[in-house]
Amino acid sequence: MGSKRYHAAGKRSYIISGSVSLVLFAVLSALVVNGNMSAWNETVYSHISSLHNPALTNAMVFVSTMGSWFVYVPVILLLLVLPKTRMKVGLPVAVTMAASELLNHALKLAFAIPRPDVLSLVQESGFGYPSGHSMNTLVFFGMCALIYMSGSQSKARITTALVLSSAYTLLMGFSRVYLGVHAPTDAIAGYCAGIIVVSISQFILRGKRMPPVQ
Repeated sequence: MGSKRYHAAGKRSYIISGSVSLVLFAVLSALVVNGNMSAWNETVYSHISSLHNPALTNAMVFVSTMGSWFVYVPVILLLLVLPKTRMKVGLPVAVTMAASELLNHALKLAFAIPRPDVLSLVQESGFGYPSGHSMNTLVFFGMCALIYMSGSQSKARITTALVLSSAYTLLMGFSRVYLGVHAPTDAIAGYCAGIIVVSISQFILRGKRMPPVQ
C-alpha cells in the first residue's frame, strides 16, 4: 500500500513539473517570437562575453563538445550492452534521449529561429531555438540521476547526484551562450523542453516495476 502511494505521489510530481515547464516554454516562446527578449538576450550575452579569455574558452569548448551526440551514443550503447545496466538504465535513457533529439529537431524546424548574430567562437549550423545541447544534457543527466536516486537509500549520494547533474547541466547552457552559438533564451527553452521529456519518461516508468540501481 505504501509503495502504491509512493508511486502515485511520484507520478503527480512529474505531472506538475512537466505542466509547469510546458507553460514556461510556451510563454518564453511567445516572448521570443515577438522579439520581446532580444534586449535581455543582448544584455546577458554582453556580461558573459566580457569573460572571454583563452583558458576559459578552451574549457567551454571542452564542456560543449561533451554534449555532442558522438559522446552520448557510445555511453548509451555501453549501458545497453552491459547486462546489469541494460534494463535499469540503458533502455530508459536510450529511448528518452531519442525522444529528446527528435523533439528538439522538430521544435527547431517549427520555430526556425536563427542563432544569435554575435561573435561565434565555434562553428555551428542550423537553427538555435531551443538549444539541443542544453536539452539533451538535462535529459541524459536528469534521467541517470533520477534512476540512481530511485534506487539509493543514501541521502548523501542522492544529494551528490542531484547537485552534480544540475551543475553540469547549467554549465552546458552557459558554455553555449559563452561560445556565441546560442542566446540565453535558447538554453532556457532547452531546459524547459528537457524537463517535459524527462517528466513524461519518469511518469511512464513510475507505472512499471524497475529494478533498483545498486
